[in-house]
Amino acid sequence: MLRERASILRDMDDYAGRYVSHMWIRKNVLRQTEEEIEQNDEEMEAELDDPRFAAPAVPAAQTDGGESDQLQQNQQLDNERPQ
Repeated sequence: MLRERASILRDMDDYAGRYVSHMWIRKNVLRQTEEEIEQNDEEMEAELDDPRFAAPAVPAAQTDGGESDQLQQNQQLDNERPQ
């Protein structure tokens, strides 16, 4: 049951805040009660300041492949070329 809700939640991500509210998703997809919503909000707020829950830093080698990556690759090639 939880796996099915998680799957629906992933599928609805593009619609959240656009066609349905985040609160609607929490109540109707996750089936959270008002008390659970309040408790989860408090827990998530507390976790913001807790380093155990901080997003991991992304090493330079694992970036998104954007323009800065191309610049880094070009600089590396320049450095590898004989002078």
